[in-house]
Amino acid sequence: MTTFDPVMASSYDAMYAAKDYPREAEAYHELFQLADGPVRTVLSFGSGTLGHERFLIGKGYRFHGVDLSPTMVELAAERIRSEGIEGITVEQGDMTSYQAAPGSYDAVALFFNVVAYCDGLPDLERVIANAATALRSGGVLVFDAWNAAAVRKEPPHDRTATFEQDVVTITRATTATHVPEKHRVDLDITIDRTDGERTSERHAVHYWDIADIKRLLDAHGLELVRASRFPEISEPPSDAYWAIAIVARKRAA
Repeated sequence: MTTFDPVMASSYDAMYAAKDYPREAEAYHELFQLADGPVRTVLSFGSGTLGHERFLIGKGYRFHGVDLSPTMVELAAERIRSEGIEGITVEQGDMTSYQAAPGSYDAVALFFNVVAYCDGLPDLERVIANAATALRSGGVLVFDAWNAAAVRKEPPHDRTATFEQDVVTITRATTATHVPEKHRVDLDITIDRTDGERTSERHAVHYWDIADIKRLLDAHGLELVRASRFPEISEPPSDAYWAIAIVARKRAA
């Protein structure tokens, strides 16, 4: 599973500063309402620098974030301290092996296509199984993902973009290689910063068929209750839009 090295992680917030986190957080808030009973405690897999979580704290949620990258965890902890955020804790861990106390959360969330970093269906099943254990009866697993139908129709292409971080300019060059037999896109990413820092990583980004997701959910006691576009959650999935949202509710034992 991909992690983010210190240069990649420290550039992350600048690269995604234009992302509409408030709108996406509001969509997640609406999706949490599909749980049976109120959602207050949320386990966030792949929590990164808490881009979505910090917009949801004001709605009464308490988060525990788990991220594979030690640097991301350090950055998240610094954000909690510097912004005086209450109701969020973070730790380093792997969502494919993380074991929460059974029934200890009202919801499990994977914000910003974190499931893309699962190494195929076996990894995705491990994450779903761990989420199912963590959830109370009636709790929900919520995540956004790449829709296989849309990615197959129009795969990613190479691109270069620049971003500003204080007095530093960041250039990100991405080469995309579609690997259809593996249901993934390999993104070779190079970061060049004007402060002299440079790094390269390969991110193997997976996309998913909704039917496969439903099969894995069913196998672990979770009922698919919503599949929609994201963040336009009132719209059905379409091969014209990559992003989908999935909500699954834990069945009573």
